[in-house]
Amino acid sequence: MRWLWAQKRSYLQAAPHLPEDRAGAKERLGELIVTLSKQLPRDVILALEPTDRDIDKYFLLGPLDETIAFIKKWRRYAPNLGLLLDMCHVPLMHETLESAIEKVDDTLVHIHLGNCKLDDPSHPFYGDKHIPWGYEGALYGENEGVKFLEMLKKTEYFDKKGATVSFEMRPYEGMSAEESLDRFVKAWERAKNS
Repeated sequence: MRWLWAQKRSYLQAAPHLPEDRAGAKERLGELIVTLSKQLPRDVILALEPTDRDIDKYFLLGPLDETIAFIKKWRRYAPNLGLLLDMCHVPLMHETLESAIEKVDDTLVHIHLGNCKLDDPSHPFYGDKHIPWGYEGALYGENEGVKFLEMLKKTEYFDKKGATVSFEMRPYEGMSAEESLDRFVKAWERAKNS
């Protein structure tokens, strides 16, 4: 067991630098997106969702600045390409909600409302595990969710044709999925009416 943990830790320490040829991997991803874009109807959006490279997921796309630059480069050939900004991923990419909203400009095509836990790396919900707003030790409560939606309103995101938002959260402990959704929607209504 100790050997497995050492192997995992070794991989995790190397992960931000993988794949070895990140530039080549991003080039191939861009070429794939262009090929897909040509096969799809113009009204189908291809949304890239950046996340962390050093905390939990270790994905190819991230941080936010790098992903936005990637989208702007390839959007010339794939005009239906855009950014999916996940509220949960913002702190994982070492951003604040404010800084992320300032950066996304016209690349933003979809929003995920979510939450993350960064206070205890040994916790099973550490990182991007879709915990609900207000979970113990989580970064966001309903007030932060409302604040984020209000920031998006100020950018006129919701005035765009086809602007979309989705909740990406587990049910609250002791509540059904339906009850949890009702709670999320109440926060949405609060933000919408503010």
